[in-house]
Amino acid sequence: MNSLIEFGLLAIIPLLFLNCFLSYPANAQILSSINKAITSSCVTKTGVIYAGTKDELFRSTDNAVTWTSLKSFSNASEFRAVYCAANGYIYVSAMNSYGAPFMDQSLTGLWRSTDGTQFVKVLTLEEAESIWGIDEDSNGIIYVGVYQLGNSNNARIYKSTDNGTAFFEVYNGGSYRHVHSITVDKANNYVYAGFGDTGTLSTIRGSSDGGITWEVILEGHPTMTAILVTPTARLLGSDYSNMGRIYRTTDDTSTVITLDAFYQNCFFLRRNPVTGNIYAGFKLDPSATFPLKCELYLSKDDGLTWTTIKTL
Repeated sequence: MNSLIEFGLLAIIPLLFLNCFLSYPANAQILSSINKAITSSCVTKTGVIYAGTKDELFRSTDNAVTWTSLKSFSNASEFRAVYCAANGYIYVSAMNSYGAPFMDQSLTGLWRSTDGTQFVKVLTLEEAESIWGIDEDSNGIIYVGVYQLGNSNNARIYKSTDNGTAFFEVYNGGSYRHVHSITVDKANNYVYAGFGDTGTLSTIRGSSDGGITWEVILEGHPTMTAILVTPTARLLGSDYSNMGRIYRTTDDTSTVITLDAFYQNCFFLRRNPVTGNIYAGFKLDPSATFPLKCELYLSKDDGLTWTTIKTL
């Protein structure tokens, strides 16, 4: 097994282990560990790791032995997106999910680095907005979805055809509050987008024409915060109190529940392209009273069955 790929998949684990932090000197630039919750992360093809914590972005070039702080986002509560593009560019977006004081307007939106260290804003958003869903097709065309705290139905999807230099809007339907997830099937460049927070329900829309049109594929499920395309199916992870599940579809019409974690929310689904192993990361729902746990699950049969590999 390629160890770098496996590490990249397991980079989701720190989100589950919010109480398992190590310490580092507050003034250090090169750190031996990180003492903040990692809320989003990615690994480049060369093995460089990027991790977004509460309000700071870190980078490691030595398999997480040491970390360098790259950029601070004052008043942020988490990074919603840290994405390593196929061409080596890095995209990040942070926000304060708990309301005022919000981040300064100069820090909101989507940021891009072409050299892995210096970041420039490439998409401006409002103070209570961030990018959560982000993915690219086989040609490097990038799609990003807006997550926002307001009560208005203002979910939007933007697209970039020039490696993130400029973005233009391709969806603003006015029917949903959030875009929770975006995933592109690299085999045919079909784009899946998960919309949510219209009551308890979620809608999955898809585009086969590069975002010109968006058809409703699935609706009536709990809010979906994770979408994974596999060679034989699509897996959908839900985020709703006592409905933390993984749904599986092979026809984009009907689904079956292959995992029900109840008061846990599925925020991450990752697949190892070498082994085919799929990892699902669940966090504890805020409404849970018992059992108080979060878990990491593994599937070796394309999402049909799951085993627990770590519990906290």
